[in-house]
Amino acid sequence: PTLERLVRTCPVTPELLDAVARFGNPGSWAFLAHHLADPELQHAAAAALTTLFGDPAETKPLAEGGWEATIGRLRLDPDRRYRRGKHWSPDVVTEECRAGELCRLATERRLDELRASGARRGAAALPSVHGLHGWGASVSARE
Repeated sequence: PTLERLVRTCPVTPELLDAVARFGNPGSWAFLAHHLADPELQHAAAAALTTLFGDPAETKPLAEGGWEATIGRLRLDPDRRYRRGKHWSPDVVTEECRAGELCRLATERRLDELRASGARRGAAALPSVHGLHGWGASVSARE
């Protein structure tokens, strides 16, 4: 209910879509998918859906049902938090950061998320945000 209230009162931006996805509630799929039709937000909405449910191309091509089919196959528990289609855990967030596919800001948000969750083990295994400039060319190239 708190998340729904915040979403209704805040302007919809790529940052909001990302935050909703990182919160991990599978019930937010309709809100995120709704913005796939908005030319200004479609890329952010697709990225948010990927953050929450994983890459739909890994399970079924978009032309064959896309996000709705992907989400339906995951058989999600509405009482659990998710990241990339898995139950949220510091290890899943750490794996997401280590993959090298996130821009610096997205990585920073996830490191903050790990620190806020008290996941010292996962956060300690990752470089500090200030040290990211040398953490792979793919990260700095997408800043």
